[in-house]
Amino acid sequence: MTLQASSAVCPPVRGVPLPDAYPGDVLRASADLHAVAERTVAIATEAGAREAIVFTERSARFDLRVDGGVIVSARAGVDSGTSLSVRVARDRVSTVMPRSGFAEVVRADVLAAVAAAGPRLPDHVVVGMPRRSRAKDDHPRRQPARVIGARELVHAQALAEAAESGARERLDDLAHVLVGVSQVRQEVATASDDDPVRSELRLRSRLVVQVSVQRGYVQQVVNLAPGRLGALLSWRLADAREIGRDAADTALRRLNAQPCPTGMMPVVLAPAAAGLLAHEAFGHALEADAVCGDGSLFAGQFGRQLGSVGLTVVDDPTIAESWVHLATDDEGVTAAPTVLIEEGRVAGTLTDRATSASGHGNGHGRRSGYAAPALPRMSNTYIVPGSVDPDSLIADVEHGLYVVDMDAGEMAWSTQRCSFLATEAYLIENGRIGDRVWGGLIQGYGPDVLRAVDAVGDDLAWRQAMCNKHGHWVPVSYGSPTLRLGFADVTGPSL
Repeated sequence: MTLQASSAVCPPVRGVPLPDAYPGDVLRASADLHAVAERTVAIATEAGAREAIVFTERSARFDLRVDGGVIVSARAGVDSGTSLSVRVARDRVSTVMPRSGFAEVVRADVLAAVAAAGPRLPDHVVVGMPRRSRAKDDHPRRQPARVIGARELVHAQALAEAAESGARERLDDLAHVLVGVSQVRQEVATASDDDPVRSELRLRSRLVVQVSVQRGYVQQVVNLAPGRLGALLSWRLADAREIGRDAADTALRRLNAQPCPTGMMPVVLAPAAAGLLAHEAFGHALEADAVCGDGSLFAGQFGRQLGSVGLTVVDDPTIAESWVHLATDDEGVTAAPTVLIEEGRVAGTLTDRATSASGHGNGHGRRSGYAAPALPRMSNTYIVPGSVDPDSLIADVEHGLYVVDMDAGEMAWSTQRCSFLATEAYLIENGRIGDRVWGGLIQGYGPDVLRAVDAVGDDLAWRQAMCNKHGHWVPVSYGSPTLRLGFADVTGPSL
């Protein structure tokens, strides 16, 4: 690999040019964000808005992608803007992004939003869109900017080099390795007519390693993408090298597998797989807009005993050191943990202001950016550890399946069924882990999956991800102990 650590701002590399580096912090103090939020609320309330919610943001993003030792993409940029939601008459809400962008609040835009919230207009309108060119993906164009320090730039390249070299230690020359390194620094300020102005800094970084291997007609592609709270400089080169090794080892293991059997059987889920189950089957189903919609899995089920008394699911945006750590949500509501399932009973939902009976929400209104709406979203969703030794969950199974990892699952709302592809799994025979299998599809009706949980381990592990909802991506984490489903519908591959 030709990436080199150097004292130069932009070390010589093969591939596309790197962005300019800037030896310092490109983001200014948050005092101006505070002032923008405060002034916007003041103008709106003076104009007669019964409710005004402001979200203002300044972000700096850096992304480096290396394919086969060559930099194929290096992007850096800043973006900023303000959104305003107002209510004048009942159920009349509008959103405004000032035409001037972030630098100042244009009084005319705020007044236009308040006027647009009158009773003769549709429930939701958008006015005062920013005078900016639009990229093909319909997001505001990110202008090139000096957003990353020289030390960070050199370290990002060194991390990519370490991750690739770790993977190559295990692979032959025919394997394909793709590495991505990214950092997002976001300053936000929120305010409303009934809450004070609050500002916070959100700094996240991520390393992505994708390994593709092939043997005959069998191909395996593995993605490992851990993220963490903090800058790229907090990552050690040894961490990156180990992630590369893990990705390569996982891909090679998956080449040697037999087809998964079909039938109803007990399934033991390792923490990574169980955490995805919690996110998809329980978390999304208990976001308030899903609960309020037609065909909700849990509508009318609150307080009812649907699962094992050992099963408790929580979403907590305040977990220290988590990839997602929030003091407030993106509507200015104090972030707080919410119990979704308590000892097998449906106990709560994730709400934003629009879906909350009180109109205030429980701290889970999140946006993908200032130009996106606030929606009820997960943050750190996890199954609370039980008291059972994880090994005993396997030892008690005569014939079943042990799933180490699953691919991104999905919930089909029309049929209320969830499905997950087991990307790494093993047969369980007489309480022992046996042959490796591939292609197992685990399916179930949502509440049936909840009822199927019959044992919860005392371990716990986390994974980071980006979650898409209605085209809006936000960072999330999910965690779980080892979990056992007493029965599950498993379908093997069609050969």
